[in-house]
Order: sequence, then structure tokens, then C-alpha cells
Amino acid sequence: MAKYTALYEFLDGERKVVLAKLASGFDGSEATRERQALASTEYCIHLEGIKEARHEMLKAKTHYESLQALFELHRTKSADRRSEMKMI
Repeated sequence: MAKYTALYEFLDGERKVVLAKLASGFDGSEATRERQALASTEYCIHLEGIKEARHEMLKAKTHYESLQALFELHRTKSADRRSEMKMI
């Protein structure tokens, strides 16, 4: 899970850096350059990477939480069995 979280946070944190680098390659006012950079294929690919990394991060988090719940279920069942054995 940590790998996917780190990748997502890195890509998301680089969003403005990527945008600034792309914008510097265009001519015009700052607003025009930013608009062109936002519409560029490279920026869309970066956003797609962020989306995929977030998806993988959330999938790993869900899997981890499911395993935790399963562990707690088994722990509770074991405690219940021990308690039943003491009653007998």
C-alpha cells in the first residue's frame, strides 16, 4: 500500500511543476500559456497517471482494510471459543 500511496502523492505533488514546465513552452500571456498547457496531451497523460495511481492506492487500501477486518473476525471467534471452553 505504501508504494501506491507514495506514487500517488509524488505525481499529485508534481502537478504544478509539470504544468509550469509545459506552460513555459508556449507563447502569450501567462493565462494563455497556462490554458494551452492544461489542454496539452502531456498534461492529460500526467493526469491519467495520477488517476491510475490513486485507483491503485485505493484498491490496495481496501484490500488492506479487508484483511484487517478478517483478522479481527478470526480474533473475535478465537476469544469466543476460549470463553466457551472456560464455561464448560
